[in-house]
Amino acid sequence: MSSPAGDLDFTLRTARSTYVLFGAMFGALLSFSLLVTWVNRSAWPATALFATLLGSFVVWLNRFAIHVSGVGLDYRSLFGTWSLLWSDIREAEIRVGYIGYPYTDRFRPYVRLVITVDQAGGGLERVMNLKPFNREEIARFLKLPQLRLRHGDDVA
Repeated sequence: MSSPAGDLDFTLRTARSTYVLFGAMFGALLSFSLLVTWVNRSAWPATALFATLLGSFVVWLNRFAIHVSGVGLDYRSLFGTWSLLWSDIREAEIRVGYIGYPYTDRFRPYVRLVITVDQAGGGLERVMNLKPFNREEIARFLKLPQLRLRHGDDVA
């Protein structure tokens, strides 16, 4: 979406610390499996598995983005992209965990922003995974009055 207002035009990307965390976990496994493969050539399937896992997580993390503009916001994840106009947002709420929420929330991100959309926008709840993003950028995003965030003083 293009923005007529330049001050409300920014994009949130996956935080470097998220890449470091996943890179360290799977990089260590990959390094160990490379060492084992060096000694025993029959261990190459494990090395290929860890290299594939590392590459898959990098691609997965690279897909996350939130673009904010004067018109609305765009959210991109591995499973697709969706856009909302500011006028379609009824309210937003941050949910952490699963206790006290519907059972189906167990299959959603642990830290998430749930945006309730007006009937004109489909009458749906849109869910954003907030965990991969930088805390400062998320705090800036959540301060936007256009989100109509409930309990805004409890976050970030």
